[in-house]
Amino acid sequence: MNPLGMWTSFRSNVSSYVAVLGPRFASLIWVGAICAIIWMFGPRLPYGGGYPLAPIRPRLIAIAIVVFIWLIYAGVTWLRQRRRAQAEDDAISESPEDIEAGETREEIAALRERLRTALKTMRRLAKRRFGAAYEYPWYLMMGAPGAGKTTLLTRSGLKFPLGEAEGADPVKGVGGTRNCNWWFTDRAVLIDTAGRYTTQETGRARDREGFLGFLTMLRKTRRRQPINGVILTLSLTDLLTQDPEERLRDIRAMRQRMTEMEDALGARVPIYIVLTKADRLTGFRRFFDALGQEARRQVWGITFPYSEAEETRGAVTESDLADVFSREFHALLARLNAMLVERLQQETDITERGRIFRFPAQVAALHDALREIIEELSSGTGSVSEPLLRGIYFGSATQENAAQPASVPGVPRRASAMNRTYFVERLFRDVILGEAALVTQDSRVGRRQQIATSLGTAAAALIATFFLASWTFGYIANRQSLAAIDTSLVEYEALTNAIPVRDVQDQDFLRVLPALERLARSPDVFDTIEVGPIPLQRAGLGMDRRPRIERGHSVAYARALGAYLLPRYMVALQNILKDPDTSEARAFETLKHYLSLAGLGPIDRDGLLAQSERIFAELYPGSGREATRDALLEHVTAMLDKGTLPVLEIDDHLVADVRATVAQRNPARRVMDLLAVREATRALSDWRPAGVAGPQATEVFSDAMASVRIDGIFTSTGYRQVVIPQLGPLAEIAASEDWVRGPGAATRTDPSEIAMDAIALYYSEFERSWRDAIANTTVAETDSLGQAADMMSALASASDPLGRLVRDIVVQTDLTGISDGAGINLAELPFDPTAAPDPFGPLRRSLEGETDGDGNTVDALSSLTPLYDEVFQQLNRLDMPDPAAVQALASENGLRDAAQSLMAAGRQLDAPADTWVVTIASRVAEASVGQARAGADRLWRAEGAAACRRAVSDRYPFSVAASTEVTRSDFIAMFGPTGLFKTFFDEHLAQIVDTTTDPWTFSGGLAGEASDASALQQFQRAAAIRNAFFPNGIAEPRVELSVDLVDIAENANVALFFVGSARAAFRQNLSDGTRLVWPPEEGGDIASVMLLPGDRTTAPTATGVWAPFRLLDKAQTTPRNDNRFDATFLVDGREVTFRITSGSVNNPFMLPALSAFRCPEGF
Repeated sequence: MNPLGMWTSFRSNVSSYVAVLGPRFASLIWVGAICAIIWMFGPRLPYGGGYPLAPIRPRLIAIAIVVFIWLIYAGVTWLRQRRRAQAEDDAISESPEDIEAGETREEIAALRERLRTALKTMRRLAKRRFGAAYEYPWYLMMGAPGAGKTTLLTRSGLKFPLGEAEGADPVKGVGGTRNCNWWFTDRAVLIDTAGRYTTQETGRARDREGFLGFLTMLRKTRRRQPINGVILTLSLTDLLTQDPEERLRDIRAMRQRMTEMEDALGARVPIYIVLTKADRLTGFRRFFDALGQEARRQVWGITFPYSEAEETRGAVTESDLADVFSREFHALLARLNAMLVERLQQETDITERGRIFRFPAQVAALHDALREIIEELSSGTGSVSEPLLRGIYFGSATQENAAQPASVPGVPRRASAMNRTYFVERLFRDVILGEAALVTQDSRVGRRQQIATSLGTAAAALIATFFLASWTFGYIANRQSLAAIDTSLVEYEALTNAIPVRDVQDQDFLRVLPALERLARSPDVFDTIEVGPIPLQRAGLGMDRRPRIERGHSVAYARALGAYLLPRYMVALQNILKDPDTSEARAFETLKHYLSLAGLGPIDRDGLLAQSERIFAELYPGSGREATRDALLEHVTAMLDKGTLPVLEIDDHLVADVRATVAQRNPARRVMDLLAVREATRALSDWRPAGVAGPQATEVFSDAMASVRIDGIFTSTGYRQVVIPQLGPLAEIAASEDWVRGPGAATRTDPSEIAMDAIALYYSEFERSWRDAIANTTVAETDSLGQAADMMSALASASDPLGRLVRDIVVQTDLTGISDGAGINLAELPFDPTAAPDPFGPLRRSLEGETDGDGNTVDALSSLTPLYDEVFQQLNRLDMPDPAAVQALASENGLRDAAQSLMAAGRQLDAPADTWVVTIASRVAEASVGQARAGADRLWRAEGAAACRRAVSDRYPFSVAASTEVTRSDFIAMFGPTGLFKTFFDEHLAQIVDTTTDPWTFSGGLAGEASDASALQQFQRAAAIRNAFFPNGIAEPRVELSVDLVDIAENANVALFFVGSARAAFRQNLSDGTRLVWPPEEGGDIASVMLLPGDRTTAPTATGVWAPFRLLDKAQTTPRNDNRFDATFLVDGREVTFRITSGSVNNPFMLPALSAFRCPEGF
């Protein structure tokens, strides 16, 4: 068996079928092969850890895709051929330019008709080849008249499926071609041109124009490759009979035709020189008669070397080509001479022996003529390129009953006894047609085809490399991975040796975690082994053993989870059930999971995972153990997903005790418990006002806002996506949980009633959650005007935190507008979701807004922006040194008015926006008051405190026991209408003090909140002192008092009350009142009381500026009303009582402010 021969035979058969049926049929064969591969080997092709083509459906889809791509290809090529056919017809119909009238025009018309007829024939043939007729190579037969072109063609051994040539007019005997004949063979189209086109000896203009016109039509018809080669026939008879000048003239004419052809076609065409009529050489037939049929088909001639490189494309230079010819020609002669002796021995006829003997010599005589032909045809200049000569060959193909002409010297004329063909068939099939692609294409088309060929070759090489590399790397990676897995399993067994699997009483998950981690991560070595590029390594293409390993690993891992993790998880559930602090809700949930894991009920996967998160968080708290918790939760999830769990024994007594506790668990509350642990619920994001309000939230709201949160289930998203679709099914679960409560538990089992109760409970908790969250979201305190300005700047910006918060609240609390759709049918729900409460509906409607003249939407919140900005501008105006700020606040009402406007607008809003806006306005007012108060504090400490202390501190009447007194001038300077307290208050405090309250308070005035200040009380007392001592704003202190006698001792006749020199004298039983004034007009600073008879020196007496006040301090006083009191004196053991009446309700002698006053140190 010869493998090379089998391959050659197979390739020949395939090529034959492709030649007959065309490349589309060949592509269809490939499509069939690909589809067969997909169907038979697709299930074995791994990808992505699995076998995607194992099911029938994916394979059918893949095959359909391949067929669809081929149909697109077939359709596109068919359309292109249709367009090309139309373009060919259009090109043929065009009249060549600059054609002279007469014979030339007739010549072109005849050629055009021949070409049109040939194209029709080719298209008819194309229908048999799936329309692939363009791929036929076209060859041009050229040569002098009588050179044997047609005879050579008919004897070429090619098959003519359409019979005789189109346009041929066969003539028996010696034939000839008038214009051109088209020969359609099974492998090529051969155009047999008239010999006159080559020599152009007669009718030069007509022949030249006809030849060029024919070439032009060819180029228009076949733009990519007009022709694939030229077969130039030279008759050996002519070479032997022509004189050198005539032969040179014919060769140069042929050289000229080659140049014209290359210029007209725009391509460098390979040229094959065939020396015809070799049988006319003396001894040729007798020399080769002994050859068999296969030997006569071989090639006898010389093929010149060829280079594919662009810079050396074609053959060698002219002189080199002639030398190559000479060298190879002598090699041919040597071969003939080697055969000569054997042929002479075989021949018995002496005459024929002579002819055989002379044959090599006659061939050798052709050398010089043939070398001259090679040199002429291969010549070139700087402007004319050398023709692409591919070779020179001998051939013999005689016509029927052809006879040798007598003109050949030494060759007697005789009829051919046998029509044989020598050295022609394989010349056509193997050499000429084998180099059909050698012709250079149009430069642009050639570049495109070269790029496409290079890309195709590169793609094929890459694919082959990819497969080989993938197999190699996959094999190595598999071996290393399997070795690593074996090591991992050994380590796993070592970790589990000391872990008990029976009678487990501990919940030490950390004891089993390393072993479970080692086993679970064993297949991960496939991802860590790197022996080459990862994509190539993981492609595998049949070498990947990971799926098989993972299937076995899955079984082992499931057994390990049931043996090591499940018993300890059951212990953890038991401990929760035994804990007396476990709530009823958690006890119910835990009991349900405990029983379900023991196989006594269905497993609630979502609830169990939520329970696991809580258990692991309690056992292993802290952010540093988050990885541990995640790993344990991953193993629990795998345990639930692996399928059947081993059956474990349960504590029946514990179950009975817990069932007694949870038997009467409210089903509606149970629905809420289930709802809280759903996976969809846990996937919801909590609503956090700090995140909603944006990055400037801390400028407006307090730090407590950061801890405020609402479960995602109590938002509009949670209501629509979780509560509505799941509450009904959860009510059914709650109704079916009697197996948890145990036999005999009396609970409602109507899911509809449970759902109604559950939704009512949900609505209640919804409103409570939002109410509490909003109550805990408070406005930040503002300690300075700068903080207030920052707050207003944030509110006036585009990212207004309050606006964002309020708008999101109305969205998240909107439970209205529920309708059918998105998989929800309201009629099938056990409750009415449209009856949901809408606590912030009024606020939502106020935010719907209206469109202004500019097309902008203005709502209740956006209308606050100008007010925010106005307050901000007012605060910026007061951003100055503190004293000046205080003065500005005292003299202007811009900030007050702006804040009042903001507060008024806030009161028009709906809750909770109204409270926040009003509070913000109050915070601004408080900040302004605080700023002014701080300024007043600094001014007072710098200017007033020390002066007050010098004039008042530890002096009478402010300190009753003091021996020193406040001078009249200092009293006036402190408390007079233009004194320190009055002036300071009017300039710095009047605008920020609320004098309508008692005591006076610092107040925003706008906020409605006040702050006590002891210093401010001293200013209030100072005002009371001023009102009492300086009535009606007089400049000097003046106290008017009326003195009446109330009672006198029986042993006294007269009672005297002195203020200065003025006195009030009373006799026994006579009590007419007497008016006195302080300070006294005469008599100095003295006051006294006397009884007559009596000694004046022992009478009660007081001196000094405050003498009347000191005198009254020695009496026992009894108040009667606001401006009247009784004063009882003891004079020499005798009592006398006077009734003192002040001229004003602000009685200086009974003024609490006088004794309580102390100099304020600051505010």
